[in-house]
Amino acid sequence: MPTWLYTPPATPIKEPSETRLQVLPIETLRWEDLQRLTVRIASADGDVEHCQEYGVRGQQQHGIDAYARRRDGTYVVYQCKQLGEFGANDVRAAVKSFIKGAWADRAKRFVIVTNADVRDREIADAVETEAVKLGERGISLVPWGREELSTTLKDLPKIVDDFFGRVFVERLCGDEVARQLGRRLEHRDVVEFRRRLRELFREVFQLHDPGLALEEGPHPRAVPFEERFVPLDVLAQRVVTRAAVDAQPSDEREHGGSEPQRITDATSADTRRYDERTDLETFVAGADRSVLLAEAGAGKSTVLRSIALDLLSDSPRSAALVARWGDRLPVWLPFGFWTRAVAQTPGASLAECLHGWLRQYGGEDVWPLVERALDDDRVLLLVDGLDEWTTEEAARVAVDALQMFVDRRHAAAVVTARPYGYGITPITREGWQLGYVAPLSPAQVRAVTEQWFRARYQAQQEGSAPDERTTAA
Repeated sequence: MPTWLYTPPATPIKEPSETRLQVLPIETLRWEDLQRLTVRIASADGDVEHCQEYGVRGQQQHGIDAYARRRDGTYVVYQCKQLGEFGANDVRAAVKSFIKGAWADRAKRFVIVTNADVRDREIADAVETEAVKLGERGISLVPWGREELSTTLKDLPKIVDDFFGRVFVERLCGDEVARQLGRRLEHRDVVEFRRRLRELFREVFQLHDPGLALEEGPHPRAVPFEERFVPLDVLAQRVVTRAAVDAQPSDEREHGGSEPQRITDATSADTRRYDERTDLETFVAGADRSVLLAEAGAGKSTVLRSIALDLLSDSPRSAALVARWGDRLPVWLPFGFWTRAVAQTPGASLAECLHGWLRQYGGEDVWPLVERALDDDRVLLLVDGLDEWTTEEAARVAVDALQMFVDRRHAAAVVTARPYGYGITPITREGWQLGYVAPLSPAQVRAVTEQWFRARYQAQQEGSAPDERTTAA
């Protein structure tokens, strides 16, 4: 699945001159953003349980660009046409391509999404003719032109805000609706937030974690942070009843089935607690709030840094994370810095601490965007080192403030800690999942080793810093 689909739109939009809009400038969107918009609108339908783009470049797409699975088990498929000129022949070609594909036997509705005005007489006639053909197959044909998209988006102001900006919300949805969005970052601010924090985090992370040097000497060079991260695994605790295991088909039990890998505590004859090994990205994407525990040097800090940079990337690596959090606004903070601020100034807030941390690393100019992001329902807090505190009292104050911040703003969060320290200052509120960073598997050890040797070899051969070809597969 192409991860860019779940990142914020990047099309620059000019502000409208009309005081009251009926139609949005759909035609100005890049084709990638039209597909993003299609998926966002489809996902907003309460009857849709899953929606995504279909296929990647080079794969046969069977005449569709995206699909949505509805709760009744039926499918709606979408073909996006962002063309300079869209006409009747394009309607016929779209339907012909769809009929030849595999989805013609599965979908109940085929939606053509375009930047054109589908009220045009020739386009409308072609739609009705092709609708008869699809109707014989039990499939309905629906055109989404710029007027239809604009009408739908009147009831989806947050999507209008994300793709076009606050002024368009005011002109299309009304001033009162725009005011209800409050301090939420609008389109151009999200683009700037992502760019500025990506640059700042990359510089800070590389400073604190340069990695192994590729060459020796007074000025050794290291592999850039994003190019040397190997995804880890997590041991996630879960409880399984004996009845649930017994209910599995016998062949599944014989071959492992869903039987967890390791028993950590047999609490009773009927209930057992397990550690289930899963990849870290799937684990973190499985809930809005997670605690990751690991001993020193196990990679928990690297995990948070990788999440921050990946979600801020224009082409994220993790499909699981971006599918859940692609529109989030990641904010990273070391917990130790916060507790020092609390120890010096009792009651120091998260916002005050972040402001101080940004100022320390030359990010004062990005603070206004970060400050607004903290009031945005899309904020994702990445708090590193919950066990690294100046005093236990300061740590408890900061942990309580963190929990209250997350609850009040319905924010997402991932925090890390060492097990012993977390036992002293744990997160006690409900809604947090707990996992332990697992030891490296043989395959992960091999990947780390190959990655470093490949980068070093290439740097020595070329006499320059490694480029994109050094990235491990």
